[in-house]
Amino acid sequence: MNLTQAMQQCFWVTLKSIVLHVLSFYLLLRLLENFTLFEERTGDIVQLLIFDFEESESIKNLENMLRDYMIWNVEILMRNADFKRFLDRNSLLEQTVFRSMWD
Repeated sequence: MNLTQAMQQCFWVTLKSIVLHVLSFYLLLRLLENFTLFEERTGDIVQLLIFDFEESESIKNLENMLRDYMIWNVEILMRNADFKRFLDRNSLLEQTVFRSMWD
């Protein structure tokens, strides 16, 4: 393999990664759009929030989408003790969520 082939290989790996990222983001957006949040399922959403905001590398588009989802569903999420603890650990996020409710 010469340098040109190696560079092409790196390009294709990067491109595939970007395509997979965009596809997975789109699928998650569609899933959340059609997901009716019941109190019994808030734990699933809280685990997704914890993973995204605390345990993974920052993906701004995903964080923005999940923050909007929190805002839309804050009333039911506030009934979940894990969600309250999550907000306690992320005070800046908590401020953002509650401030946006008044904008």
